[in-house]
Formats: sequence, C-alpha cells, structure tokens
Amino acid sequence: MQIQKDKTLLKAMKHTFSPLINKAKGMISVSLEDGVEYKLFNPIYASVLNKDRFVKIGQSIYRFGENEILQIVDGNPDEVANLLKINQNNQIDNLKYYPV
Repeated sequence: MQIQKDKTLLKAMKHTFSPLINKAKGMISVSLEDGVEYKLFNPIYASVLNKDRFVKIGQSIYRFGENEILQIVDGNPDEVANLLKINQNNQIDNLKYYPV
C-alpha cells in the first residue's frame, strides 16, 4: 500500500519474486507496484482450479477467467481447444460463454 502512495520507494526495495510465480501467471499477477492480483473474478476459486483455471463440477468442465466463465456442458475433455475459441457471439449448445 505504501508503494502505491509513494512510487520512489520502489528504488529502495531489494525484494525478488520466486521463479515459481511464473508457473501460476495464468491465475495471478504479481508486481511490487500492485502486489498480488488474482486473474479470476473471485479469488476463492483459486484453491480448487488447476493452473489452467479448469475444474470439473458435476458433469461439466468449467474454465474461470478474469471476465468470463466457459463451460463444456457434457464434460468432454476433447472439446477444450474449441472451448478456448468461443465468445458470447459464437457459443453453441455444448460450449457456453458467460460474461462476468
């Protein structure tokens, strides 16, 4: 919080981040200026999602993003590549897009 108020403090900082942070960069962003920010609309989901933000709930597979939730309704993992291409305008019965 102090850094956000006084950017000159950054020059005095000696802190470095673990290289492990890069493995989670799809779910979080870390910077000295802003701290840790989850790239999910609700950080509580980070505890159950894999590194690619996917989770299976019931029959469906979901991917939680910063601005959307994607769903493979029938849970077919072969549809993941197609799921990543959909948006609000081109969703189909089995591949759903929900803006957040």
